[in-house]
Amino acid sequence: MYRLSELVKKSKNFVNKKNIIFVLLALLTWIVYSTNTNNPDYSLLEQRYYSVYPQYFVTKPLYGVLVWLFNSIHLPYSIFVCITSLFAITLFARYVYIHSYKKEFVWILYLIYPFLLDVVQTTNFLSFAIVLQSLDYLSSFNKKSVAKFTFGIIFASLIHPSSILYLLFLLAYIPKMTVSKILKIDALVVIILICGIALVPLLKQLGVFSGIITQLSYYLLFKPSYIKGTILYLALVLFLLGSCLFLRFKLTNNWKEIRDDFQIKILFIMLCFIPLLLVGSEFVRYIRNMWIIAYCYLSGGFKLNGNDKMIFISVSIIICAILFYKELFIFGNYFESVTIPILSDNLFSNLISFK
Repeated sequence: MYRLSELVKKSKNFVNKKNIIFVLLALLTWIVYSTNTNNPDYSLLEQRYYSVYPQYFVTKPLYGVLVWLFNSIHLPYSIFVCITSLFAITLFARYVYIHSYKKEFVWILYLIYPFLLDVVQTTNFLSFAIVLQSLDYLSSFNKKSVAKFTFGIIFASLIHPSSILYLLFLLAYIPKMTVSKILKIDALVVIILICGIALVPLLKQLGVFSGIITQLSYYLLFKPSYIKGTILYLALVLFLLGSCLFLRFKLTNNWKEIRDDFQIKILFIMLCFIPLLLVGSEFVRYIRNMWIIAYCYLSGGFKLNGNDKMIFISVSIIICAILFYKELFIFGNYFESVTIPILSDNLFSNLISFK
């Protein structure tokens, strides 16, 4: 009873006048997400839901179990999306509420980019929501915290296997692992990937470990067409990291605190994922997922005054605007396949057009 009363009390504190705009924004997000039935993956996912797609139990076993459970009680796919998206958006909102200084500003940035893509990639969205919550276990350095975080990442990877790479966040947790050391690890990842790209075709030709090499060749295949996009993401991430370092210096004026800042170290791990963009566009999800963490950190700029405050607000808006323009605006990669279908097919747009 005591725990229940505490939970009710916390809920009342959350939904008060101070937080009402944030709650309404999160509710708006959920309504748009859960009432959209026209995006590139919806029909395929709906078909797989009703057929209880067998491959789910191999690649996404926990998600497969969820699909099977909802099917067993004869709930339609639309209800399944409503419930799972409510769970994920609640976790996202909790993270933003705890870790941002200006939560409404952060949420609006998230709505601009990458929310629309999260509507399409449902399992990635649900999985990363769990990753975000798992990060909170790393607030103190002990074996129990590491175990909880590791369990959370494994749990998330059972919904989408790509989440297993977020175990790299443990690097930021190690007390002696400074920003400069993470940069050295980033460089090592680049070297390993380059070696992999160079060696895989040779080993494939020689017939060494043919089965494994054939699988690796699918992922470690250098695609020159991805160079331009990779350079853009690299530039954006470096701009972000430089801005975060400058913000931290403005707030603390202490290099040691900057060097050991947990959130900054997490963001520097983004560089580990950049080389992967050269071999597959699907790896963009690692960078995209982490923008919410970046927005939360940059919202610390609201603690400053005058021009300094405006600088960091502008940095956040510029990064978000570039990403939106590149992928979701009129000339973006996904304008016709993602932006238009989602914005034109949800509860609000349907009410306006009297569908």
